Amino acid sequence: MTPESIDSVLAKRDSFAHMWALLNPDERYRDLFYPCMRVWNKLSYRRQQQMYWFIREKMRRGERVYKNPLYALTYITPHPENCNGRRDLDEILKNNRMVSAYYNGSFGIYTLCESTIFEMTHITPLN
Repeated sequence: MTPESIDSVLAKRDSFAHMWALLNPDERYRDLFYPCMRVWNKLSYRRQQQMYWFIREKMRRGERVYKNPLYALTYITPHPENCNGRRDLDEILKNNRMVSAYYNGSFGIYTLCESTIFEMTHITPLN
């Protein structure tokens, strides 16, 4: 395991405010700020990026995310969305920079952002 750079450590420390704002917990969960921050700070900077991206995308699609922010940070496992085989792939290709990339044992079609955040290999631009 390679140690994190000082830039990553500093960015990681400052990133929780963005995640807290994204989760926007109900008033009854506001007292979980510091327990959530402790969980968040234990994650690597790359894992924080993955969590933030994944939860933001779930919310953007209208999918359910735990109301309890501590549950969200503890039980959600981020993963990229393989667009291969989607009916709206042509529309996605028009609006996003897409790549073919290798992730978790297989090739798929992902956004360039996903391929970076999830540290994919064998990246080939599609558009």
